[in-house]
Amino acid sequence: MNNDIDAVVSWVDGADQKHRDKRNSFIEREENDSSSPNAAAVARFQDNGELRFCLYSLRKFAPWLRKIYLITDDQRPAWLSSDVITSLGVVLVDHKELFSEDGDLLPTFNSRSIETMLAQIPGLSERFIYLNDDMALTKRVVPADFFQGDKLVVRARWGVKSRWLERKLRRFTFWHRRGYICRRPGVHLLPGRIGYFDLAHAPHGLFKSDFQAVFTREARRSNARFRFRSESQLSPVGFVINTSRVWRPVARRDKDWVCFFPEKSKSGVFSITGRENLNNFKFVCFQDLQDFGEARRLSLTAEMCGRLGLSLDDQLHEHPT
Repeated sequence: MNNDIDAVVSWVDGADQKHRDKRNSFIEREENDSSSPNAAAVARFQDNGELRFCLYSLRKFAPWLRKIYLITDDQRPAWLSSDVITSLGVVLVDHKELFSEDGDLLPTFNSRSIETMLAQIPGLSERFIYLNDDMALTKRVVPADFFQGDKLVVRARWGVKSRWLERKLRRFTFWHRRGYICRRPGVHLLPGRIGYFDLAHAPHGLFKSDFQAVFTREARRSNARFRFRSESQLSPVGFVINTSRVWRPVARRDKDWVCFFPEKSKSGVFSITGRENLNNFKFVCFQDLQDFGEARRLSLTAEMCGRLGLSLDDQLHEHPT
């Protein structure tokens, strides 16, 4: 097997006027009658500056990565100059390139639709790591943190297909750890009678051939046809990882990541903060950073800038707390 491993990051700047106008024009004529709640919410498209942490951490803590593909909709943050692109090994992938065989499905404002097309990235390696722009690495990692030969390392807990059993489990404290993606459409289609991998909000390794096997052209178009997130869609990354368990050996790992939530989050607060505790994890996700309290956001921003050798003043100038 080729030893090359790439990373893929998806990003959008919803505050960009051109993107906002385009998005609003399609919201008004939305054809889907099964959209998820808040499918077009501003928070889904908000850029809080985490992308800089994401890209710099990938290059610093995973220097063995061949390329970092950044999926964008004809956008690029001001700080991502040509020199920075070269130094970080970033390759920009526009939606038009990603959907080159399915251009009629554009424009899309739907992360699930975009993720359905990951295997269509030109030149993508067989093994790759996918992460959202609000995720970052906090310390050095090695390929074995994601792949062990043909085996996939999965960050997840065991979820249950039965809604009745899931409601019962919610009574127990151990079930309340925050940061899991939780139930998604299509769970009943997954192999196995009882359980499935409930993925963490963390970077995930993937095999391109698994993606291609699960999302054939017909399946790809069916899942990516929604311009905004829909309850009728499969969650591509989780669906591929769970489906490929039939032929792909996996190893579950679930203690090296952390997900931070806003203080007012109804889904709960992860109380871990500060340098001492971040040292216990390899991966971090900042969920809705725009809703963090000012002091907490400043503390986490300073911590990440310090770890990555970035200018805190520059970060705060572009994304004030």
